[in-house]
Amino acid sequence: MGVADESLVSSLRGLSDPASVMRRVVTAALELLPAATGSAVELEDAGDMVYAYAAGSLEPFVGLRLAGRGSLSGLTVELGTTLSCADTETDDRVDRDACRRVGARSMVCVPLQSATRRVGVLKVSAAHPSAFSDSDVVTLADLSSFITTAIAAAGDIGDSATAVLATSRHRDGRSSGAAAVSGFMAHVLSSPGPRDDATVRRVRDVIEAGHLLIVHQPIFDVRTGRPVASEALSRVIAEPARPPDQWFADAWRVGLGAELESRAARLALADLPHLPHDCRLAINCSPQFLEHPLAGEIATWPSLDRIVLEITEHVDAEDFARTRDVLQPLRERGLRIAMDDAGNGYSSLRRLIDLAPDVIKLDVALVRGIDVDPVRRSLARAIVDFAHDVGADVVAEGVEVDAELDTLVGLGIFTIQGFLLARPGPVEHVAPIGAPGRAPS
Repeated sequence: MGVADESLVSSLRGLSDPASVMRRVVTAALELLPAATGSAVELEDAGDMVYAYAAGSLEPFVGLRLAGRGSLSGLTVELGTTLSCADTETDDRVDRDACRRVGARSMVCVPLQSATRRVGVLKVSAAHPSAFSDSDVVTLADLSSFITTAIAAAGDIGDSATAVLATSRHRDGRSSGAAAVSGFMAHVLSSPGPRDDATVRRVRDVIEAGHLLIVHQPIFDVRTGRPVASEALSRVIAEPARPPDQWFADAWRVGLGAELESRAARLALADLPHLPHDCRLAINCSPQFLEHPLAGEIATWPSLDRIVLEITEHVDAEDFARTRDVLQPLRERGLRIAMDDAGNGYSSLRRLIDLAPDVIKLDVALVRGIDVDPVRRSLARAIVDFAHDVGADVVAEGVEVDAELDTLVGLGIFTIQGFLLARPGPVEHVAPIGAPGRAPS
């Protein structure tokens, strides 16, 4: 056994919870097989197959129970062998209705074995037919042996891991994706810890029990005093008390970020009919949500020409050029894109170039004190010139004092958001201000 293999065995000895490994595996499996759009561990229960852990396009279906009979997963458990399906629309072994429900057009299922019986399958799926090659099937079969080892983690983990590594070679000594599987295992074992189950319960309660509320902060054209848009802001009424961005960060950490963002968007959209007819609705959206299958619902939103999608950041190193490409068909239908936090560091400049937004929102840190800081004024002026050249609008957010407002107007920025003009509140409070450029009395 090589040094890398010994390191793997040592890491496996420290694992006491097989479930934690499975949670990591389904997430990392999407990186191992780039053609896959979803992955899941399905466990057999009284003849049914239950989605116990899932990632990607299958993540929303955790807890889904389907009949094992007449499904590829159930057949995999019955036969104890790896099975693949090139096209679920033509393969009689699959539950076609279930595949359509979860968006699986092609898939591979490999059996998972405990010490005494077959307990379920590891499955990867793709939204298009013939997504997986023969080598993908072999690699996944190798990986299932690793998960089987995790299920038996309470036993002699060292001997089991050695056996797993041995299974990843063909009889003639050639590697059958052993390097890929070994690297995959190292990635899984070095990943952050398993989901915090208490956090999962708290976030699910927020999503399902009505603890997520929407308040609105208008964005005014100070030349007319009329609201041109209203940003829908999430508020979480639950314990522990914490800012909304921390709830969303926790939700993404435990795999529920897309569901929480989707719920917030649906609540915001319900307020659209209550806004003035010439006022747009701004909805916050993270780039990682746009990579999730739930993002497909954006195409069904009503009145896209009245929606501004405000791209926020919760993780580092997003590919904003890809975000722009994903959104282009929706922009052609009238959806507008806003970039938050402009003027906040080099990454902001890269996002500005890659995203090519319709609306550029000046970062609060740039606005604060702009009336007394020539450097801030110079940067804001440069952003205004850039926006003019590319046909974008500029919004200054976080405006709290008259002097800041006067300076921004002097720079040609007339679209303003901040406590000076209106604090977040019910949608019914979105209305023109009493006098242009000043807060209502």
